Amino acid sequence: IAAREQTAPLLAQLLGGPSSALSRQTALLEALADVAAARPDGVGLPAVLTALQAQTGDRKIRWAVLRGLGQGLNRRVLPLRTAFKNDATNGSLVTQWLAEAVSIAGDPKAPPADRVAALQICRYVDPQVSTGPLVDIALKDPDTALQSLALEMLATSPQPEFAAPLLTRFPAAPPAWRRGALDVLLSNEGRTKALLDAVERGDLKPAEIDPARTQRLVAHRNADIKARAQKLLAAATAERSAVLKDYQRALTVKADPHRGRALFEKQCVTCHRVGDRGVNIGPDIADTRTKTPDALLTAILDPNRAVDNNSFGYAVITQDGKAFTGIITAETSASITLRQAEGKDQTILRSEIEELRSTGLSLMPVGFEKNITVEQMADLISFLKNWRYLDGSVPIEVGP
Repeated sequence: IAAREQTAPLLAQLLGGPSSALSRQTALLEALADVAAARPDGVGLPAVLTALQAQTGDRKIRWAVLRGLGQGLNRRVLPLRTAFKNDATNGSLVTQWLAEAVSIAGDPKAPPADRVAALQICRYVDPQVSTGPLVDIALKDPDTALQSLALEMLATSPQPEFAAPLLTRFPAAPPAWRRGALDVLLSNEGRTKALLDAVERGDLKPAEIDPARTQRLVAHRNADIKARAQKLLAAATAERSAVLKDYQRALTVKADPHRGRALFEKQCVTCHRVGDRGVNIGPDIADTRTKTPDALLTAILDPNRAVDNNSFGYAVITQDGKAFTGIITAETSASITLRQAEGKDQTILRSEIEELRSTGLSLMPVGFEKNITVEQMADLISFLKNWRYLDGSVPIEVGP
């Protein structure tokens, strides 16, 4: 890249070349535009826009330059949409090009690659203009990649109003979408308050907010949000905490991993696999070498405390009245695949689904302590820690 003061003239000169050559150099055009726009004086940018106006044959060229300009101007805390407001000609052009990007992003008939590129431009559009189309894409578009990108764009929006439709869709949304939606809700105080309102109403279970995002809430810089989060999210664990306290003795009593293996085969093999026993539906618990006995005890007795979004159960009702429950293991614009108990996979066309809703809970049932004593829990944890060594080839670490 040329010296900073020559970057804008060089870019303008390049843009005077043929589109066929420039369309293969979009990464270079974006980098040059970024450097040129980051200069405090902005010298040469009007000439860049004038030259860009002549490039009408390939949107990729225009969008590459707009992305670079937006990135560079951001470092000057100067939004692309207002950077040229005093330049009647260029200001009007930028407004027109940004509006075009919003239109193409929301057009289901446009090529997917064009829609992705247009969505990346939407971050530089006035939120009053872009938020509505972005929300529509995030909620309704059949392309899951476009949904995720729209959510990423929405996270930068200052508007709290669209929290409601995101929360309405949340119970029926797949895991990846839910993670993106939570980031959108937590990126703005107004939307964060709406999230906590949903928890308070019971529309959203505390367990549906994963531990990392829960920590962001309970340590929030806004004192009111912090206090509400601590009250709402801590209350949900109170009962389980009492059970965990009762079972702490399982971490200290003498245990037998062989008895624990028999318990595992009786109680756990329909959803978990260890070695050659069982099937994996929920989280993989076979590799327990890095997990402490205390962490295993918590996972068994309070499965919703640290459940990952990928491990929430979903309930599906089809139009002909059939009901299925399981974990979503795959999804496309046309279908979803549920993994059910005993490892059975069920693929269901979206066109056949009448209702899809997350249970907000891990498939691992709460209340396992009703089926197992403290001493048996010690045996089970010992098996999970030592199952590799039960053939005697390595000394067994007896105990939990």
